[in-house]
Amino acid sequence: MLGSWQKTGTRAGIETQLGDFTTDTRVLVVAAMAVVVATAAVGASWILLRLITLITNIAYHGRLTLEGLPLTATGSLPPVSILIPVASKEF
Repeated sequence: MLGSWQKTGTRAGIETQLGDFTTDTRVLVVAAMAVVVATAAVGASWILLRLITLITNIAYHGRLTLEGLPLTATGSLPPVSILIPVASKEF
């Protein structure tokens, strides 16, 4: 027997007891969508990191490579290298 504080509802012709923590299969659909979106975000971030590495290597080292090079790989950088970030603002 339901107390006066408990509510009931009908869904697809079936009477159900409503509560604070009721869920249905829509939760699984939302969880699956979250997995897909998170996977796409991981892929996009990996591509963005590769692109940043490529542009840095081209700008500072003059090399077309995806290898992670330290900024001192070509020796010491000239003082004019401070203008590289400033010039990239224009693009």
